[in-house]
Parts: sequence; C-alpha cells; structure tokens
Amino acid sequence: RFWNVINYFFPYKHLIEEPWNGVLTRYIPKFEANKDAVDYQTTLYELASETHDSHVSVRNANKFWVKLGTFSAPVRLSYIEKQTVVTAVFDGNAGVKVGEVVTAIDDVPIKQRREYFANLLPASTPQSLASRVDYSLLLGPKDSQAKLSVRGLDGTTRNVSVPRTLSMDDPKVYETAQRPGPVVQVLPSGFGYVDLERLQVAEVNQMFETI
Repeated sequence: RFWNVINYFFPYKHLIEEPWNGVLTRYIPKFEANKDAVDYQTTLYELASETHDSHVSVRNANKFWVKLGTFSAPVRLSYIEKQTVVTAVFDGNAGVKVGEVVTAIDDVPIKQRREYFANLLPASTPQSLASRVDYSLLLGPKDSQAKLSVRGLDGTTRNVSVPRTLSMDDPKVYETAQRPGPVVQVLPSGFGYVDLERLQVAEVNQMFETI
C-alpha cells in the first residue's frame, strides 16, 4: 500500500535515487522475513527512508521505539567536517566538553552507528539527514548508560559513561545555541543579515525597515 501511494501519487518520484520498481522487489522479501512487530516496524522505517523526503514519517511504531529507547544522554552532537562533535552539554557532570569528538557509542564505531540511523530516517538533503541522525545517535532506554569513546581537545581518547536522562520530548533537545551579536544588522558589505532563529514576531516590521 505504501509503495502504491508513492508510485501513483508522489509528485517527486523522479528525484528518488533508485527506480521505485526496484524498491518493490527488494522490500517484498524483507517484509516476508519479518518475525515480529519490531522487525516489521523497522522495515517500515527503512522503506520510508527510500523516498529521501523529509516530509515522510512513520507513526505509531511503538514496538520499535520501546526496543530502541527514547532517552538521550544530556549532550548534543553535530556532524561537523565529517566528525561527530559535541556542540552542547546540558549536564555539567556528563564528562564531556563542547568541541570534543565522539568516535564510538556503545562500542559501535560512530560511522557504523550513523549509517544505521541514516537507513531509517527519510531526509530530502544530506544536511537534513545528518541533522536527524545527530538527534538519534545517543538514544537508548531511560537511565541506561551511553558508553562513549571521546577524543578530547588534547587529542587523547578516553571512555565515558553518561546516563540517558534526557527525554526526546524535552524541548531543550531541539533548542538552538544562542549566538552573540545583533539579531538584525547590515553587514559592512551592505548585505542585510537576520538571525531567523532568534527573530521575534514583534521585530519583523522593524527588521524590514532596517535592511
């Protein structure tokens, strides 16, 4: 049913990397091989990711999320210059610092863990996919220990265990780090610059007047 919807009604099928017919022939055996609800829901996520469209999502896949876990360590990771970098720490006792590089999570090399989530998350662009993967990397059961291999700012590598205490429903997971400087300004080059993540609705009219 999902395949048919994409095949007959999806307006951007020409942008999908692989011919959609090939997706059908690959996924029929995958679904036939599913042994339980977790397998089935995981395969649904994989199928959804084949659309390469950020608007596609899988909902009510509760068995999948119970197995994976919906709590993260109180740390934000970002993909920067092909490395997974700590960009925010919400708990001073987490044992990691902003700027350090995570090389493995739960004894799985970071490249392999990124590939696992990349195969489950639909995304329209490589940047969108990297961002979605970033938010998923540390997921696990509540209060379980996320075992991190971290390369410090001095270049040495150490192992750190951080409890997963941050629910993915917590708004701070998605908050953007506050940047210094004016929200609206005209740069020396003459271009107007607006930080849209900090701009408030009441400031919009003045923004247009400024730029």
